[in-house]
Amino acid sequence: MSGINTKYTVTLKVLTPLFIGQGIEKDWVKGIDYIDKDNTLYHLDLSKMQEADIDMDKLARLFSEQNAAGVGQLIGDKLANVSDFQLSMPCESSNPIRTFFRNQYTQCPTIPGSSLKGAIRSILFTYIRNTEETKETKETKNEEVFGKLRNGGDFMRFIRVGDFAFPETGSTQLTNTKIYNLHRGNNEQPWLGGWKHDTRSTNKEFKDKGFNTICECISNDSTAIGSILLSPTLFNALLKYNTELEQKYKDGKVDQKYYERNRIDIPHKDAKKRLLEEDIKDLCDIINRHTMNYLTKELAFFEKFIDGTHADTIKEAIDTLLHMFASLQPNECILKLGAGSGFHSITGDWQFDDFVSGELRRDKDHQNNLPKSRKIAITQKGEKCTFELMGFIKLTFAKKE
Repeated sequence: MSGINTKYTVTLKVLTPLFIGQGIEKDWVKGIDYIDKDNTLYHLDLSKMQEADIDMDKLARLFSEQNAAGVGQLIGDKLANVSDFQLSMPCESSNPIRTFFRNQYTQCPTIPGSSLKGAIRSILFTYIRNTEETKETKETKNEEVFGKLRNGGDFMRFIRVGDFAFPETGSTQLTNTKIYNLHRGNNEQPWLGGWKHDTRSTNKEFKDKGFNTICECISNDSTAIGSILLSPTLFNALLKYNTELEQKYKDGKVDQKYYERNRIDIPHKDAKKRLLEEDIKDLCDIINRHTMNYLTKELAFFEKFIDGTHADTIKEAIDTLLHMFASLQPNECILKLGAGSGFHSITGDWQFDDFVSGELRRDKDHQNNLPKSRKIAITQKGEKCTFELMGFIKLTFAKKE
C-alpha cells in the first residue's frame, strides 16, 4: 500500500547449511520413507511401487516392522524405478532424517517469513533494550521492550516479512550434524570440549556417526527472493493517537480511568521511530554489528575449548564469515536463523559479554549460566570435510518502491 508501507525486495543467500524443520511427522524414516544404497537415499513413492507390482501386503508388514533390509530385498533392482528422487547420503544415522520446511501447495523448500522475522526480532530486542538504562537489567520482559500485543502496541507488527521459496528440486542437500559439547574436566580445566557420540560419551576425536542427525538443508550459495515491509506511517498514527488521547485527558474531556484503559504503551518509542523511518542501511548496520559481535564471541569460545580432530576447521569457518562483513554493501546484512541458532541467537544475545567467562549451563533451571553445546554442520567435499556453524544467511535489500 503506497504511502503506508515501505516495501523492500530482498534477495536471500545461504552462507552456511540452513535447516528449518517442518515437524517430526514429516521426517523421513529409514525403511518406510526411504532406502539407502551405495551412499544414496532413494525416497520411496507408493504409487510407483504399485505400478512396479511390488507386493503391497508384504510391504505394509515390513513397514510396520520398520524392516529396512526387508524392504530393500522386496524392491530388489527396482529401487530407482520406485523412488521419486534421490539424494547423496553424507553418512549413516540411527535417527530419522529431518526434512526442510515446504510450502504445502507448491512443495518448494521455503523459509517462512515468521522464521526470518523471529531472527530479526531477537536482534532488535537487544538493540532497542540497549538504547536506554534497561541494558543493565538482567531480567527484561518482552512487553517492556516491544510493547503489548493485545492492545496493538507490539513493535513487530510494523515489520512484515514474506516467505522465501527455493526451487522445488536441486536446492537442498543432506547434511550431517553433530553436537560439540563441553563436559566435566579436571581441577586445572573444569570444562573440556568434545564431540558428543552418545549420552555418556564425549571426547575430542571426531566421528561422523553416533549421536548425529542428518538434516535436509538448503545448500550453500542458494538464493531466494522475498520482501520485507516497514510501516512508519502506521506507527506514527499510533503515536498521534496517544498524543491526542493525552490532550483530551488534560482538557478534561476524558477521565483518568478512560485514559489509562485506552492509552497504548509504547516503550522506547524514539528508537523504534528511527528504525522505521531511517534508510534500510541503518537496519542492516544494526544487524551486522550484532552478528559480528556474536561471531567474535563464538570464535573466542572455540579458541578456548576446541581441541583434537578438526579443531582448526571450525575456527577457520567462523573467521571466513567474519571476513565477509568487509565486502558488504550498505544495503546488505548477515544474520543467523534456523536449527543450530542456540540460546544466544534465539534470545538476542544480550545476557553475556562473552561465552567463556562465568559458569556454564548445567540444566534448564540455570537461566544465568552459559550454554555449553553447539550444533555443527559437516559437509563432505571430496576428501575434505567442512565444519560450519549452521544457518547464516545474507540479505540484500533492493531500492524501496
